[in-house]
Amino acid sequence: MVIAVGRTPKRLRIQRPALLAAIICFLGAAPVAAQLPATRITAIFPAGGRAGAELDLTITAGIDLEGVNQLQFTHPGITATQKTQAVEGQPQPQPVANQFHVTIAADVPPGMYELRAVGAYGISNPKCFAIGDRAETLEVEPNQAAEQATEIPINSWANGRAEPAKDVDWFRFTATKGARLIIDAWAERVDSRMDVSFDLYDAQGHLLDSGREFNHHDALFDFAVPTDGEYRLKVFDHQYRGGPDYTYRISISSAPYIDFVFPPAVQSGVKTPVTIYGRNLPGGQPTELGSADGRPLEMLAVELELPADEATRQRLALDVPIEPPSAALDGVNYRLSGPAGTSNPVLVSFATAPIVLEQEPNADPPQVVTPPCECMGQFAQLADLDVFSFNGKKDEVYWIEIYSQRLGVPADPLLVIQQVTKNEKGEPQITELKAEDDAPANVGGQAFNTAAGDPVFRLACPADAEYRVAVRDLYSETRAHPALVYRLAIRRESPDFRLVALAEFPINGLQAPQPWTNLLRKGGTDTLRVFALRQDGFGGEITVTVEGLPDGVSCPPAVIGPGQPSTSLVFTSTEGAADWTGPLHLVGKAKIGDVEISREVRPATVRFTAVNQPGISRLAHDVSMSVAHTAPYLLSCATPQIGVPQSAWIKLPLAATRRGDFAGALALTAVNLPGNVQNEAITVAADQKEAALYLFAQPDAPPGAYTIYVQSTTQVPFTKAADGSNKQPVNVVDASTPITISIAPGPLTLAAAPPAGGAIKQGATIEVPVKITRRNGFAGPVTLGLYLPDGTVGISAAAVAVAADQVEGKLVIQAAADAAEGARAHVAVQAQVDIGGQPVVLHQPIPIVVQK
Repeated sequence: MVIAVGRTPKRLRIQRPALLAAIICFLGAAPVAAQLPATRITAIFPAGGRAGAELDLTITAGIDLEGVNQLQFTHPGITATQKTQAVEGQPQPQPVANQFHVTIAADVPPGMYELRAVGAYGISNPKCFAIGDRAETLEVEPNQAAEQATEIPINSWANGRAEPAKDVDWFRFTATKGARLIIDAWAERVDSRMDVSFDLYDAQGHLLDSGREFNHHDALFDFAVPTDGEYRLKVFDHQYRGGPDYTYRISISSAPYIDFVFPPAVQSGVKTPVTIYGRNLPGGQPTELGSADGRPLEMLAVELELPADEATRQRLALDVPIEPPSAALDGVNYRLSGPAGTSNPVLVSFATAPIVLEQEPNADPPQVVTPPCECMGQFAQLADLDVFSFNGKKDEVYWIEIYSQRLGVPADPLLVIQQVTKNEKGEPQITELKAEDDAPANVGGQAFNTAAGDPVFRLACPADAEYRVAVRDLYSETRAHPALVYRLAIRRESPDFRLVALAEFPINGLQAPQPWTNLLRKGGTDTLRVFALRQDGFGGEITVTVEGLPDGVSCPPAVIGPGQPSTSLVFTSTEGAADWTGPLHLVGKAKIGDVEISREVRPATVRFTAVNQPGISRLAHDVSMSVAHTAPYLLSCATPQIGVPQSAWIKLPLAATRRGDFAGALALTAVNLPGNVQNEAITVAADQKEAALYLFAQPDAPPGAYTIYVQSTTQVPFTKAADGSNKQPVNVVDASTPITISIAPGPLTLAAAPPAGGAIKQGATIEVPVKITRRNGFAGPVTLGLYLPDGTVGISAAAVAVAADQVEGKLVIQAAADAAEGARAHVAVQAQVDIGGQPVVLHQPIPIVVQK
């Protein structure tokens, strides 16, 4: 049976329809560019090289690549210089656009690294760059026919690309009878769009076998060479698509290949016996197990001891792409060395408790365990059911969680929790408490979808009893294999979190997620999205800070509010800041109980633009930013820290500083609001420099601190021409300076409904009954009044005192005889109370419409 790893289905994030429609309307129907330019790479070739070697590398596709003259790698042993060529009429050789000579030091370990390009529009998004320890070959075009095949030496890597569409590439190699060669294709794993497949032929043109999806969309073939001779390999995209971003790397090697390890996790600092299952393992012993592609596997017993320091745990290894559902894992890469080179990497994760290996049969009776523990198992037989039993005390809380899909395993675990009691005869009575299939929570939205097929359940023991945890693959009737491994954690409640930072394309919702980068324009702002991956019900505030900023650039701490999935760091640059490019270090801190814990933020990137689906994303090695150019405007808020109770207006005083020839209007609305805070959309006219945006913290707005910003949408004139000619309108979505709002529990709520929908005639009055509901321990008197925004004239109301034993008041609102007709915005009944000697003001918005 062939078991292929498929992506977890993605869930689309639904945008607010009214806001989305307003932005589309504001931008207009005319086709214009989307966002000011920022350097982005979409394809490079080749996608890797050999340690100790040199190679030529080309950026084969990208956006806003003007002036690119540097490549930066995530290992200091990999360096690049731009290629040059003689140009007639020029005394010195001139740079060749997007072409570089790369030097790889001999001591760079095999692994997956990243490169970024630096150009006129800052530092780009990252792209994978693989380092191997075997010879490297480039395909030689034309090689679309078998007789044109490019020769590949055994134990080497071949680099190619499917370009244009329907392109096929032929390779040939000479092999010796009895050799076991692993043909391993890397495409998706090196940020390629290619669904790589290959067919293997003998010298007479007979098809021997094919390689299809094995490692997600990447193909693999285990070739037992039947006779001495030449063989040919036909490589193509499975759907015959093509382009510069359809690159691949193929290894034909007798080096070790690891299919899986068991157990798939070990405790840090504890020497643990582990069995490696794979092919060509040095010193490996044959097994009766077949691989996922039907080939025989070998086994090798080793002892692993993972690092015990917390810093290593937090730096999740990235030799294999870590997709969003797995972003909260902790783990390291493991490779095995052999005479022909180093094996592929596998992720070994950190277990959170002592390890218990499943002991078959363990369905009836179940296997008895003692929490906290991690049960390591395999869905190795059809209809395999594993049951684990433990004794729990009333009101004890356990979190029961399966890790399988997040380990890169194509299983779909099902979790069933049962309580066992005994009747009068002493016979066991089984009650099912819960069945869990998936953990569908997606905190990363469309750009970083974290939904996974691994279930998790919080068990609050209802009584002293035996509890059973039953685990099986949802499709166990039709598939089974020892490689379908899982971790079952049964742990006491241990609140914790991990954080992920993503440079997210600003016009989110209007376009598919796409690669983006942080370019902070002088005198402007830039944002970086930070997602919280919470564990065991942790719902507290998380404060995220940034280290490594240059002079002239600031970024105040951002707060992910209680239970919130994310926030945004907002960077602000002065107009006089110097050009700068460099990495950033992000840290999140939170108080759990009486202890403050700190977690490094894990960088992430969108790998390439998704078409009709959520973004294809992964974790990245670092967060980098550039400071360059000048922003066309800055939207700033005069009150970066605002504290209000529930049931209160939140007034954001805003100022727009326009520069150069930008004189446009700005459409504004707040972003990152917690639930039950009423938003507003306003437009700042082209001749207007100041405005106020009003939010309303409703009575049930969640208390806590939240970092937000006001999003501005506009069109600015822009050109890349050095002389400033031929400017065209460009859609720009930008952020204000950040604002942290703190919402406190409100001492009361107000209910007010003006008669006739708030209609009041000039020179007349209306009576507005106000009902007061005290809460949160408040029992004092209340002073009622009328809240009017600055500049509101023509209406008024006298203050009304409501005694501590009263729950109603009546506010009399008067319209002046010369009051202008029309509705008054942001009018509210206001209540002022005294809490501990401090005045607290609350509101209840009401409609007021002046009529003749």
